[in-house]
Amino acid sequence: MERLIPGLLMAGLWVLLLFLAPPTLFWVVMVLGTAVALYEFFRMTGSGRNTYILPMSVASCMVPVLAAAQGSPLAVLVGCYVALLLVVVVVIAFYARLVE
Repeated sequence: MERLIPGLLMAGLWVLLLFLAPPTLFWVVMVLGTAVALYEFFRMTGSGRNTYILPMSVASCMVPVLAAAQGSPLAVLVGCYVALLLVVVVVIAFYARLVE
């Protein structure tokens, strides 16, 4: 019951945001929510020793979300490729520390 009531409140707020708020506010909430979710994901899956890689991982995975604000599928596709390239660069740059 302790998660049901906040979930219902958030669902109601989400519907209000979706239908009544301006598009810029919607995108701000989407970007912030994605950043928080990515931070939590990488913090839970990381070893805890590599905290300097966490901001770079979150930033590189935010590229497709920011590209989606353009409204074109091509921008999202390019954003996905750029994000993949950034992740590869981070892994190559910090490979020795990741293996430890």
